[in-house]
Amino acid sequence: MAKKSKSITSKKTAGKPTVRSVSRTTTVKRKSVKSSLPPKISYREGVPGKDFQLTRLDKQYKGLSIYKIEFDLPDDNHCVNYVDSANNTIVFQDINGEYVLFNLDGTPVSETTKSLCLQKLAGKQRTLSKNRPKNESVARGIVLLQDCAPAIDLSGARSVLAKLNAELEEKCGASRPLFMKFAPFHEFDEDVTRFNEYSNLSIAGQFYNTLILALCTSDGKCVSTIEFLLSHSGEIAILSKTVQAEEGKRYNKMLRYVLTMIAMQLPGIHSIKSIAVNPISAWLLIHYFHARVDAGNPFEIFLKDKGIAMENITQPVIQAYYAEKKGPVHLTIDVNDANSQDSYTQFHKLVAGVSPADEIKC
Repeated sequence: MAKKSKSITSKKTAGKPTVRSVSRTTTVKRKSVKSSLPPKISYREGVPGKDFQLTRLDKQYKGLSIYKIEFDLPDDNHCVNYVDSANNTIVFQDINGEYVLFNLDGTPVSETTKSLCLQKLAGKQRTLSKNRPKNESVARGIVLLQDCAPAIDLSGARSVLAKLNAELEEKCGASRPLFMKFAPFHEFDEDVTRFNEYSNLSIAGQFYNTLILALCTSDGKCVSTIEFLLSHSGEIAILSKTVQAEEGKRYNKMLRYVLTMIAMQLPGIHSIKSIAVNPISAWLLIHYFHARVDAGNPFEIFLKDKGIAMENITQPVIQAYYAEKKGPVHLTIDVNDANSQDSYTQFHKLVAGVSPADEIKC
């Protein structure tokens, strides 16, 4: 601290009043300056077979090689991740929180790449823990893996799907053969319509990790899809899309019933998260799938303000909410026997061949 001081003086002059000048001692506080130095980054170059398992798959996507990467996360979960060769350098944190760098093509990571990577990581270090972790490109050619799909057995779900496909074939086989497929995205040979696609990293960095439930045609096109983002916590986040020319045929509605059934066969899964961006989707999920509104969502507050209980929600209520532009409705569907059985009943109505006006259009 620095001090400034002035004296108090008085001066007397004949015939003039005394003039007194006063000054006070003031204290000036200097602002402390926080260090802007980036946090120290602990890292090493990874060794395949020791720090991670790397497998190159037999197929490509748009001319890019696809790799399966497995490693253990700091939270003790085992991570299964898929990336493509668009980015050669991969970075992740091992079980001890240390960053591991390696190149997909097996070459050593150059000093230039290491320097660039550490610089970018240092800049992100303060914000990484504040947001939901996701895989992202931190610099040209460098991908940071922070989130990944758990290893999961699909055999039970595929067994259920085979039986449902038999009913679908009975409904549409003669007019337009349709079939449902459930697989990781990288296993699809068909042309797949997805909710969104920005780059090889795509939605939340889960481009290849996502599981997709798709309705496909015999000519190799999947016209309606539900995309799964799995988490280690047992939740499924879903995104759905139908080709515009195929809308109104109840395809997505059917897939949602199927989703509720096959989710019962996915080990460790207990709930499905969905974001309804329009009143039709919200009504469909609440009325037909017994979805509940997530706590704290503006729609929950809207209902409380109006004095409306969940069991009394109607289409006009939902339409009024969206008319006020309060944002999408966040919903949760519980994965349980009751919802699964109810979904099968509704699925059967869509393909039974009894009431064409209420069924899917092949």
